[in-house]
Amino acid sequence: MDTREGIGKKVRHIRKEMQKSQEEFAELIDVTPETVSNLERGLVFPCLRTAVYIAERCEVSLDDLLDIDTPDSK
Repeated sequence: MDTREGIGKKVRHIRKEMQKSQEEFAELIDVTPETVSNLERGLVFPCLRTAVYIAERCEVSLDDLLDIDTPDSK
């Protein structure tokens, strides 16, 4: 699985945990529903602004969302 697919699966999991439709989630993170669909299918990476919005508004860390290993996580 490549990085885009991994991030996409995490975005989908976050959205479903919040029990939001793609349209509702798109509104929450200030993007179009098409962008949410493309993110979830691993077709695009989230831009920095979108990644920050997802992290802040869904209460997840950027490290977890973007699958970044930090020295503390080892």
